[in-house]
Amino acid sequence: MVRDSRFRIDWDEYAINYDSLLNLRPYTDMLAEVVQAMQRSPVDTVLDAGCGTGHLMLRLKLECI
Repeated sequence: MVRDSRFRIDWDEYAINYDSLLNLRPYTDMLAEVVQAMQRSPVDTVLDAGCGTGHLMLRLKLECI
């Protein structure tokens, strides 16, 4: 597979911008809705693979404490 440098993404820079979503109410409301819809218990195992910078996992963790 040939990688074209025109499509290279600086993931550290992207993560900084992605984290700014926490300042937007629609995004935080969406996280709350997802957590509520999952109806999980503290003994459940959840895998968050490649889904941003971990906002959903932090929410899930806090809900089960």
